[in-house]
Amino acid sequence: MENQEITLWELCVKFFNWIVGACRWLGNFFLKCLHLCLRKWWISLPLTVLIVGYGLWAARPSNKWYTAETVAILNGPHVDMVKTMLEPYKKTQKNPKYFAVNNQKYLGVSEEVAKNVQAFETFYVIDCLGDSTADLIDYQGKFPATDTINCRMFNRIAIRVLVHDAGVLEQYEKALLNYLNSDVLLNSAYEYYRQDLQRHSDFCHEQIEVLDSLTREFYFNQSPYAQIQAKRQDLNLLLGKREIVTLHNETLELFRYEQKLDYYLSMCTAPVVLQGHFAVSNKAVNGMLRYGIISLIIAFVLSSLIAACIENFGTFVKWAKKRE
Repeated sequence: MENQEITLWELCVKFFNWIVGACRWLGNFFLKCLHLCLRKWWISLPLTVLIVGYGLWAARPSNKWYTAETVAILNGPHVDMVKTMLEPYKKTQKNPKYFAVNNQKYLGVSEEVAKNVQAFETFYVIDCLGDSTADLIDYQGKFPATDTINCRMFNRIAIRVLVHDAGVLEQYEKALLNYLNSDVLLNSAYEYYRQDLQRHSDFCHEQIEVLDSLTREFYFNQSPYAQIQAKRQDLNLLLGKREIVTLHNETLELFRYEQKLDYYLSMCTAPVVLQGHFAVSNKAVNGMLRYGIISLIIAFVLSSLIAACIENFGTFVKWAKKRE
């Protein structure tokens, strides 16, 4: 068998022809389904009206649901600890009725708040530059734990909920923080973290004072000129020139590190604190246009399937009889 070589240009042409052929096939398939639905209009029309009507009813203004997001700072606890703790609360989110019961059971919120909050989700926060600063939220779960470049932050977690009435978010936010901050394991990790952070901060403050006093000593109390030291008994002789080395860079670096520690300490008031209040999206997840398009697609697919089954029912019966 002879090996046939193919150039890159020929490969690109074949791939382009394949794409064109696939688009033509899809276009023909769509036209056939459309013709089938038109022939069986007495099935497709009522089904389309029913499905689209339900979709528009589900997207009515009084039933709008919006996403609300925030990022929580973990002072001591690891992000996986918080995720594990929230698993029992999250497991019934697919059923709105059961999730409303969970809101009351775990968070202790009122019935009104429980019914207005659904679909609780958590996501990892990614640090892309390795500078302990949040760069993006991993909504799709694309960044594995073994990724050494885009690292999951161990002290950040993103939270997203579906809310019907944004006015209940303040009560829900307080109840969620109270639930998390009442956990014994999270509080143990928090106490150790805060004590360690306080020790680091105190150490930095002390060292800055030491550097400042050392600089003052060199500047004002020590002579920068040549020095001579001689000892007759040991026959030691020291000749040299004293030079003052500034400590500005070390002091400023320590200042910057101290500022970072002071920021962490200012946020370290509880095991879990929110970086900001829940931010509500202006766009509803069940918008009229979105649900209308989805309803049309579902109605078209179902109408095509039912019409195809009815039109080919006789053929299927004949085939089944032959099989017997």
